[in-house]
Amino acid sequence: MTCALDARNGSNRLANNPTPDPLAVALQNAARVVMDASLAIDVLLGEPARQARAIRFLSVCMARGVALIVPPTFPSEADTAVRRNVKRSQLTPAQMAATFAALDKLPLDIALDATELNIVRQRARQIAEELALMPVYDATYAALAEARGCDFWTADEKFANAAKQVRRQPNGTTAPTLPNVRFIGDF
Repeated sequence: MTCALDARNGSNRLANNPTPDPLAVALQNAARVVMDASLAIDVLLGEPARQARAIRFLSVCMARGVALIVPPTFPSEADTAVRRNVKRSQLTPAQMAATFAALDKLPLDIALDATELNIVRQRARQIAEELALMPVYDATYAALAEARGCDFWTADEKFANAAKQVRRQPNGTTAPTLPNVRFIGDF
């Protein structure tokens, strides 16, 4: 089956299948989302199944006018991932240049003013501590999504699984640590 864009409502549906795409349903009320570098890199360099999911995500967002927000660390993180592929001989220098050009064309809003940056950095440090993560950059995306009141979409399964860990809340109930984290592999 092939995936076709339903121009009437901007949702993706499988051809000859009236069931709505779960990804389109998950994004139906979103005005904005935070997207991490792993998802952007999958759009351009992912293995076929990962790339297809990432492209579908980007297509649904663009069809629905969903703003894609990233923190200021995104460009250097994405560029490092591309360079890593060159070092591993998975890309030639010419392919690297083409990939950088494609990255630069992604419709991303790099967010954060000085005040918001301080708030996001403090929360990212807390998230990294709560999830027992060494790097803080993954937690920065989640903190930015919290600050903006939207979902954080990632292709990083390890981070998404850590975010889904159920924790006891101050009121005695239990809930996922970060309920606004969405793993693209689930859709």
